[in-house]
Amino acid sequence: MLTGTPVIDPSSDTIYFFSKTYRDTSSVGVANAVYKAYAVDTTTLADKFGYPLLVDGHTANNDTSKYFMGGTHMQRPSLLLLNGIVYGAFSSHWYV
Repeated sequence: MLTGTPVIDPSSDTIYFFSKTYRDTSSVGVANAVYKAYAVDTTTLADKFGYPLLVDGHTANNDTSKYFMGGTHMQRPSLLLLNGIVYGAFSSHWYV
């Protein structure tokens, strides 16, 4: 499932977007959900080298006890391309 609004870099003919999917397509749920970052050539629709990137499991730079978990994080805002860097905003909810 494509999430948020993609952004296009016209200088490299690349479209960037996030997709939420599941590790095991036979089941759904919080523990099975993952996000991937994509960079796709706008003329051929082929993945750019090094993509897609699995986003899940990465720890926060400011607190290594916190990590990204696709089942509890959501990406809805549009992406931003600024000075050659793509930014994506995420929100989350917490289960106790």
